[in-house]
Amino acid sequence: LATIFKNYTYAWEVRWEALSDVSTVEEFDENFTRRMFGYESVMDYYRKSSSIQYLQKIHTPLLLLLAEDDSIVDVPGIDKQLFLRNPNLVLALTKRGGHVAWHESLHP
Repeated sequence: LATIFKNYTYAWEVRWEALSDVSTVEEFDENFTRRMFGYESVMDYYRKSSSIQYLQKIHTPLLLLLAEDDSIVDVPGIDKQLFLRNPNLVLALTKRGGHVAWHESLHP
């Protein structure tokens, strides 16, 4: 990563030595993502990069799939009323599915 990103404006703020010890997404975002792209804190990065701030601006019907076991998105913490306020949004909430896929096995 250091070789690829060394010319980025905020690359000098990245804690390169800490990256080999991270064990959570939040730790990675603290040591790399938020620093590389100039955010003040992890929460500043999460707040500004979240698509939730754009929900009320959606004018085309949109189906949103969320899984309760998503390890990245705090699904229980999302205000479901945000989805109800925009008639163009349909929220499909599943118990399982993770962050990027709803895999099913041939053998349950």
